[in-house]
Amino acid sequence: MGISPPAKKSVIAGTAVAVENRAVLMIGPSGSGKSQIALTMISLGATLISDDQILVTERPGHLLVSPIDKTQGKIEARKFGIINVPFQQEAVLCAVLDLGKTETQRLPPHRTYQLMGHEFALYWGSNTPSLANIMMLLLKNAK
Repeated sequence: MGISPPAKKSVIAGTAVAVENRAVLMIGPSGSGKSQIALTMISLGATLISDDQILVTERPGHLLVSPIDKTQGKIEARKFGIINVPFQQEAVLCAVLDLGKTETQRLPPHRTYQLMGHEFALYWGSNTPSLANIMMLLLKNAK
């Protein structure tokens, strides 16, 4: 039996939450609302994976997102400080939400995001009403 090569890992800036083990990675500049959207999604039933920094690990056919040790169960609530919330140890990455870009099209084209050789659906979310609700539905129905 051969030895498996070590898993590829990377720590990236962003916030990740999961619904039914399917995660969205939120990226964007500081102050773009990543933690705020995550907090709203958590109040709607999502579970925090990690805020600020996410560990991404490659597995056969998919990527897993996990918290790094120092941020487990902690999320920034702007103007309140760091708060503790329940968290999940890992989830399968399904989509990427870029809060640094504003969608201008009513029916946008399918966009993708490349990460560690994998391709994910990419959504632009800045200034989008009901964004947390939309992301909850997308994750619940992700394949």
